[in-house]
Amino acid sequence: MKGISRLLTFFLLSTLITPSLSAKGSGPADWEILSLNVRSLYEKGRYSRAVNAAKKKLKSVEKRKGTEHPDVVLRLNDLAFLYYVQKQYADAEPLYKRALGIREKALGPNHLRVAEVLNDLAALHQIQGHRVQAISYYQRLLTIWENTLGFDHPDATRALKTLANIYHSDGQEPEAILLYERLLPILENSLGPAHHDLVDILNNLARLYRNRKSATLAGSFEKRALIISILAEKEREFGPNHLRIIESLNNLAELYIKEEQYAQAEQLYERALKIQKRNLGSKHLEVAVSQNKLALLYRAQGKDNHAEALYKQALVIRKKALGPIHPDVAVCLANLATLYADQGKYEKAEPLLVLSLKIRKKALGPENIDVAKNLNNLALLYRDQGKYDEAEPLYKSALAIYVKNLGPDHPDVATSLNNLASLYKTQARYPLARALFLQSLAIREKELGANHPYVAISLNNLAMLYLAQEQYAPAEVLLIRALKIEEIALGPDNLEAAAILYNLAELYRLMERHEEAKAIKNRAADIRGKYEGDG
Repeated sequence: MKGISRLLTFFLLSTLITPSLSAKGSGPADWEILSLNVRSLYEKGRYSRAVNAAKKKLKSVEKRKGTEHPDVVLRLNDLAFLYYVQKQYADAEPLYKRALGIREKALGPNHLRVAEVLNDLAALHQIQGHRVQAISYYQRLLTIWENTLGFDHPDATRALKTLANIYHSDGQEPEAILLYERLLPILENSLGPAHHDLVDILNNLARLYRNRKSATLAGSFEKRALIISILAEKEREFGPNHLRIIESLNNLAELYIKEEQYAQAEQLYERALKIQKRNLGSKHLEVAVSQNKLALLYRAQGKDNHAEALYKQALVIRKKALGPIHPDVAVCLANLATLYADQGKYEKAEPLLVLSLKIRKKALGPENIDVAKNLNNLALLYRDQGKYDEAEPLYKSALAIYVKNLGPDHPDVATSLNNLASLYKTQARYPLARALFLQSLAIREKELGANHPYVAISLNNLAMLYLAQEQYAPAEVLLIRALKIEEIALGPDNLEAAAILYNLAELYRLMERHEEAKAIKNRAADIRGKYEGDG
């Protein structure tokens, strides 16, 4: 940023710059010589003599140009800074305040040069522990920098971090969380999702959420900070393009995916893929693995064309390296088929799923878990086409495989029960659907805990079954419980919560509770809008 040059830098709470000695002013040569004399004395640690020289310089400028000339501000800043470094804060403060008044009068209260003096005053109060005054100055200069330079400008982000740190150290946890969470995506976008400067913020958020008994959120921030730290260490040891950093990149991407921060995860997967191609060549099997991961992520963001291209590339690599009937080839076929099915291209999806199922049965045996997954996918394809009689036996076969391999109380069995129940709901076979939804819910509560997000899914499904039968009271109870679980587990603004909110809004519409329906629907739309905006 243009303006006062900084000769000495301190970092208060690892962020903002302290008050500083100003750059040379404009004017006759003897003024410049005097300014250089102040600078020389300061650099030699002769502060008392530097103060006297700075006072003479200030008087000289005031005499020649008047007491409110812009150059007076620079000389006031020099003298105040010299008092600051000697811890003579009471002498420094009125000088800074006078400098602030001159600039506000000349430039207006929201000018960048005004923010420079506000920064000096904020740092002066912060180092003395005057938190209220420091916060006031930081808030004001932050507003100026954000409005003038933009939210992602380094000066604005440093001010935001400093303000968050003050709130944190002062025990004002809600305010600190708000600012840290505002800062984090700005830095992720400007520095990248794996930058080591994110670690302190992530650890601070983890501590704050742990203090507030939000262990899930705290754990998420702690894991991300740890992975970034490990990644930075590996980069220092092996370099930024070494295969040994791939694992950390993938682990970090998976955390972002869990938090539905797909843009950040995409950067990491793309970097990992680029490193693998550079080190292994574009036809290596590990490249195919990364292509599949990235394709799934593209799909989550609606980038189907990108995903399709990667699925096809991975399929070609695996066919050539492993042969046409290898289980990994079946995975590629199933992924590509699922993409086509979701696009409504059933005629392209079905032969791929049938071939994938055939390969898996032959290579793995007819009762393998992966065969059950394939059966579920094919059943879903038939269900979406209204071929319910063809879908039902496939769902039942898949359920039998899961029960045989995993036992009757496994969470994957609950998912299979849920799939079959959804088919029965579509067919209006409500008693059968209700029994299976309840069985699925009971397994998930027992095995995963009553507040697991998968329990929320079961509650939502059961609620929608009741809604279809116009049993509004039990539907409302289940949806409210499901919403609470999602908000506790993933935060109030996640997409799963938005989906439940839309269902609750529809329920209230049917119950003619129109004001509540409108408010809830607007909240759901706001949540989805945030994710669409990020994309």
